[in-house]
Amino acid sequence: MTIARMRERVTETVNEVSGGRRGRHTGRDIASYELLSRYREVLMGVSILLIMTFHYTEDLADLQGERFDGPARIFYSYIGSSGVDVILVLSGLGLYYSWKRLPDAAVFYRRRLARVLVPYLMVALPGWAWLDLVRDDAGVPRLLGDITFVTFFTDDVKWFWYVLISLVCYAMFPHVFSALDGACDHVSAWLRTLLMCGLCMQLVMMLDQYDPGLYDNVDIAVNRVPSFIVGCLVGKLSYERRRLSMKGVLAGLAIVVLLLYPLRMATTPVVQVLLRALLDFLGCICGIVLLSRLEASPSNGLRGIHDAVCRILGWFGRYSLELYLLHVLVRKVLNVTGHSAAFPQYEMVVVLAALMLSVPLNRLSKIIQRPLMEGRRPQAAS
Repeated sequence: MTIARMRERVTETVNEVSGGRRGRHTGRDIASYELLSRYREVLMGVSILLIMTFHYTEDLADLQGERFDGPARIFYSYIGSSGVDVILVLSGLGLYYSWKRLPDAAVFYRRRLARVLVPYLMVALPGWAWLDLVRDDAGVPRLLGDITFVTFFTDDVKWFWYVLISLVCYAMFPHVFSALDGACDHVSAWLRTLLMCGLCMQLVMMLDQYDPGLYDNVDIAVNRVPSFIVGCLVGKLSYERRRLSMKGVLAGLAIVVLLLYPLRMATTPVVQVLLRALLDFLGCICGIVLLSRLEASPSNGLRGIHDAVCRILGWFGRYSLELYLLHVLVRKVLNVTGHSAAFPQYEMVVVLAALMLSVPLNRLSKIIQRPLMEGRRPQAAS
């Protein structure tokens, strides 16, 4: 087989997955990667709800031990924390759009750091101060190590770890964008994505082999870097309005289910994270394609269902960062004080606290973020 023929075969394969030439939504509502951008807030809402559900099943597993069974165990085993992976995919998608609109590194980092660090410090600083200075009497050095994520690497402290992986992804993004945006066609973009993901997985496996202690501390974060890289590719495909093959999505979903359940291929943490992420992400694609069909329906009732679902899930997506920060804060406080969030009454406290405080936290954060994003110092109130 000649090189030209091999390239033609690769192109045909990728066209089947990505839908080939780019296409806009028409009256027939052709499935497109652009749907992921249109329903990004909805998918963020789904993902934060999955994360909150996972936290509950995790607490339930710790409480019940060998008696842990039923639907909660199925969710814990096969969905797990894959909502984080989908959020990282959507983060990569959003960053791609943002950089295409304004490729200014200074503005990019100022806005992203303000968006994440302001609410993080508003929630985590009092949380860590209570835990390190009041409850454990560990002192200021420990507080500084916790708030700056030093203890994430040294002592396996995973509270608020998602903020750290977000910062790492922000640092990586310009390089990932350059690799993908510089691809001559979408086939090359796919190949470059696979190469970057493969390299990341190889580095992770090397870390596991040569420093298993460090790997055990950081695996929750490093195993998810490929999800962000894939998200950047999805951003490119969405920005270019590439068509999406639902046959490929459904085939991929069937293969992942087969690998997860009958074949039980999730034998290592990296593979487990990958398969769960694929299951969640492909399921989300099916969900938004269904939503787009409801939106295009001539039935007022079906369009009403579409609007209601989007409003509800979109609200959760709009405040996903605040919900995450508050949820893990209240959950941790209850758990370390002996009030396990596995009990329904305490889980209700966790959920209600996150729901009620997320909007005020968001609004207060914006007051501080606005001058920071514009490059000005916050002014004292007169």
